[in-house]
Amino acid sequence: MATHELGALGELAVARLLGGRLDESPRPGGDDGRPDVLLPDGRGVNVKTRSRSGYDFLLDPNQDSLRADYGVLCYTIGGKLLLEVVGWLTDADLQQYGVRRDYGHGPRLALAARHLRPITALLKEVA
Repeated sequence: MATHELGALGELAVARLLGGRLDESPRPGGDDGRPDVLLPDGRGVNVKTRSRSGYDFLLDPNQDSLRADYGVLCYTIGGKLLLEVVGWLTDADLQQYGVRRDYGHGPRLALAARHLRPITALLKEVA
């Protein structure tokens, strides 16, 4: 599955889970860190979908902060079109626990999954 398809799958899953809608505004040049999902109250969610369990939540290169109210990390399950919504974070979490990592595409701010908050807490917060 191509990276952009994987990302779109995660965004759709999170939008449905949280009762939001996809931000379909034009983004020439790709994802610029703006929210992928808009919640009914106007808050935004940046979704990162990773192909393997255990991978970090990663910001895009040259991005030093979360440009949304929340970030949500998803993993694919067994290389199929099944997703696990792992957890969520705020920019304060990212600033406190994030580290710079380079996985071969330049340094990025990363947050290990162990620092994410349970997704059930975000469900309660956005209800």
